[in-house]
Amino acid sequence: MPSRNKITAVILTYNEQVHVSRCIKSIAPIVDRVVIVDSYSSDKTKELSTNLGGDFYQNAFVNQAQQFQWAMDNCNIQTEWVMRLDADEYIDGELTRSILDFVASADGDCNGAILNRRHVFLGKWVRFGGRYPLPMLRLFRKGTAHIEQKWMDEHIVLDSGYSVELKGGFYDDNLNSVSWFIDKHNKYATREMIDIMLRKIHSASDSTMTPNTGLKIRLKRLLKERVYQRLPYFLRPL
Repeated sequence: MPSRNKITAVILTYNEQVHVSRCIKSIAPIVDRVVIVDSYSSDKTKELSTNLGGDFYQNAFVNQAQQFQWAMDNCNIQTEWVMRLDADEYIDGELTRSILDFVASADGDCNGAILNRRHVFLGKWVRFGGRYPLPMLRLFRKGTAHIEQKWMDEHIVLDSGYSVELKGGFYDDNLNSVSWFIDKHNKYATREMIDIMLRKIHSASDSTMTPNTGLKIRLKRLLKERVYQRLPYFLRPL
């Protein structure tokens, strides 16, 4: 039986020594357990994580969706609530208070919380161009949601109940170089193409979003899959 009003945070890592301490410290006031699922880092990610009380696991990486599912299946998560956070992300004080209030007062049908992401690039908050707010369902009641098995842009999908949007936000603030950022997005483009080809081969692999997940999240996915990806190639960059 899951313990009530407690949160386990799941963080996926690979060579995140520059970020992981900041991430864990930001969520320390709200979580009871931190689960680190690492893809065999060669830096000090393990040492830094365990020094801050994280439970450290390692699993060969395929994609984020499979790695998160591995965590849910193999890390003996017993808390009522599960939170997903990337190692280069951290939460602000307002969101900390919102989450504490949320888990203390959520009724039995409220199974998820939508958090707004703030993207920081080279020290600057990217507020415009559709980059803020970016709503994501990142906190859910264990057993009421699943993660889409996609290669890119995977979301946690609420299977039952409803979700609410919390005040405050979390920062996506990667401290690596511009060349690292370019390499990361080249890999993202490859994974995006894998998803597009899979949808062409298996139409059933389209979005599995449910109405429970949140209107803003579903609308963003709808615009991407039903509008953007059906535009002629020469129009998409515009």
